Amino acid sequence: MLILDGFCTETSDIWIFLGKIIFILKILIPVILLVLGIVGLAKAVIADDDKEIKTQVGKLVTKFIAAVCIFFLPSIVKACFGLVDQFSEVEEEYVNCVNYITDPYNSN
Repeated sequence: MLILDGFCTETSDIWIFLGKIIFILKILIPVILLVLGIVGLAKAVIADDDKEIKTQVGKLVTKFIAAVCIFFLPSIVKACFGLVDQFSEVEEEYVNCVNYITDPYNSN
């Protein structure tokens, strides 16, 4: 038998906890990025400096793109691993681990 046989099922509490942390971070980090970007833009608007406003708008756009990437990163990683089809021997355990991490609130 393989070493991974039953590994994810036996350590499910750890994977679910890790999934909850990832879920919280994928919401919290984009919100923080957007709030910081908006605060920087607001400071530039209050200062009434056109060059600084242009700089802060660029930074806000960059932070928005980063926030979207961070939010969708777990889904992108899950899709990439879904493309791998040469792991049929450990597929059941792999599916358990992925479900625990990506959907911790609906895992059994």
